[in-house]
This record gives sequence, structure tokens and C-alpha cells, in this order.
Amino acid sequence: MLPSSARAASRGAVLLLCLMGSAAVAARADEAADTQQLQQLLAARCVKQGVLGQTPAEVQTNCGCLAKVGAKHLQPGWRKALLENTSEEKLGPPMDDQAQFEMDALQTCPAIAPYEPKPAGQ
Repeated sequence: MLPSSARAASRGAVLLLCLMGSAAVAARADEAADTQQLQQLLAARCVKQGVLGQTPAEVQTNCGCLAKVGAKHLQPGWRKALLENTSEEKLGPPMDDQAQFEMDALQTCPAIAPYEPKPAGQ
């Protein structure tokens, strides 16, 4: 191979690697945008139910926290349905592992735990 051909080939390889890296960065950016949109959709649904707090501010805060955890555990079919605003019927359970989701939610967002009054005398 001629020296100029070798340099051209190596430049081409470097350019290809850069382009592949750019595609990976773009894919991560798209995924991050989808995750943020998904968190907003989940939080809005939660706020609409209005059961995770005494005041509107508490509900908003608790729903925002729970939405972040939920977005991590949501099944791919559910993610797609929510992002594309399509039917969720026949998709099965929304979470990949319901028990793990609940455990993560209570650890990450302790304020959503059910209120348990202290026994008398404490």
C-alpha cells in the first residue's frame, strides 16, 4: 500500500470512529429526552390521582420522585405506549419487577410510604 493510501485509510478509520461516537452520543441524548418526557408523563398521571401528599406541593414533589423511579422500571412496551400516546391494553404489567420497583420507590422516596400512626404512649 502506498504511504498516502495508508494515511487516507487511517484518516477514514478515524472519521468513521468519530461518526460512530457521534451516533452513540445522539442515541444517548434521544434516550435522555425520552426518559425526561416519560418522567413528566408519569408525574402528571400521579398528580392527577392526587393521593401522595397532604398538600398540592407535597403531591407534586412525591409524584416527581416516584416518576423518576418508575421510568427506570417501566417495561419497554409501556415506555413506547406512553411516549407515543397509544393504548396500554394487553401490555401486561407496567413494571419489569414490581417488588423491586416498590422497594426502590420507598428507599428513594420515603415520603410516599403509607402513614402509620405511632402507638399510644410513644
